[in-house]
Amino acid sequence: MEEKSFETHRFGSRPLPFGFHFDTHARDLKENLSMHWHPNIELLYFTNGSGRVFCGTQDYDVSAGDLFIVNANLPHAIASEELVQYYCLIIDQAFCLENGIDTDNAVFKTLLKEQRLSALFEAVIKEYQTPQPYKNAGVRAAVLNLMVYIARTFREPREKPGQEPLHDEGMRRALGFITAHINEKLSLEQVAEKAGRSKYYFLREFKKMTGETVVSYMNKTRCENAKILLKTGRYTIQEVCEKTGFEDVSYFSKNFKRYTGQTPSFYLKSQNRLLETAPAEKKS
Repeated sequence: MEEKSFETHRFGSRPLPFGFHFDTHARDLKENLSMHWHPNIELLYFTNGSGRVFCGTQDYDVSAGDLFIVNANLPHAIASEELVQYYCLIIDQAFCLENGIDTDNAVFKTLLKEQRLSALFEAVIKEYQTPQPYKNAGVRAAVLNLMVYIARTFREPREKPGQEPLHDEGMRRALGFITAHINEKLSLEQVAEKAGRSKYYFLREFKKMTGETVVSYMNKTRCENAKILLKTGRYTIQEVCEKTGFEDVSYFSKNFKRYTGQTPSFYLKSQNRLLETAPAEKKS
């Protein structure tokens, strides 16, 4: 399991700042697994079967009823010789910070099995799966209740062996700077300066860390932001181009098609059609 890749989560294009899914798989423990990592905290709630979670420099046996916390920036992977089923909840780092929980500088106990913790996670599942009014608000509240309980009850020293983050402070500053200024015209020199590295050393390290170039990472993120603006139907393509930090419409269109499979004009027209038909659907 030598290969480690950076996993990008673009919560800006989602109605909720979380990734949530149910997974079922069986993967041979002897297989050469590819580990991945990201700056967001990840919670794994196992409901059936047993397996092993590889996290940081350690590995843990897990079974039904366990809740496993993958702390920020730790490489991890799951394996099982038999069927294993679990829910995965990835929580946006920004959501945690907005609520006073600094998951980037905190470490939480990793492997847990506790009745109250299970009940709080199952409340998140219920909010996600039950159609009801104010669903998004309910999901946010349930996730926040879960994270507050974890932060109060299971926080540990950052220096715990096997819990060292994969990348350094300079790279965290660079990624944070890109996120904060993604809609502006950023130069590679600016970003490298935030990381405290020379431009060429930074570009090499960024590609090694994320598996993509800085320019590709920024353009994909800008295209996700552009989709959000185009969906509103309130902006022209020129305005969206300017608001998302692209140099010109031609460059914007080229990248938008590369990452979405559609031109901005086609995407805008399809969204406008949806907006036009929405009132008629409500009346029927």
